[in-house]
Amino acid sequence: MKQPPPLSPIPLTDITMGRPGWVTQTEAFFARYKHHLILLQLGMFVVFMLLLFLPLFLSEPAERDSPLDHFSVLANYMIWGLWFPLVFISVIFSGRSWCGILCPMGAASEWANKKAMSQLVVAALDRLPLT
Repeated sequence: MKQPPPLSPIPLTDITMGRPGWVTQTEAFFARYKHHLILLQLGMFVVFMLLLFLPLFLSEPAERDSPLDHFSVLANYMIWGLWFPLVFISVIFSGRSWCGILCPMGAASEWANKKAMSQLVVAALDRLPLT
């Protein structure tokens, strides 16, 4: 009886194996323009912060106000009616790429982590006796 040929391992360097073409093209797009990605993240962060904090400084909306009448109602609708449901849907379809590419909270935490960690490492190295 003839034995079947052994299975060949999947090469680790081929990231496109088994992925649809649009996923590969999207990843290539973000890899090509990764230096401009900070502008997109900054824009998302500014919009998110405006939606969160600007309503604190506005007057209280009337009960009959619609999202087109008062910014506080619009901000509430944008965050709870659009933002968070779309976050959950996008995480299902795009995985962690939402957090790394578009999420303003993820971008802010990564930026703070890079700054804080580098400063902590430098401060720790400064305290070491180098004799």
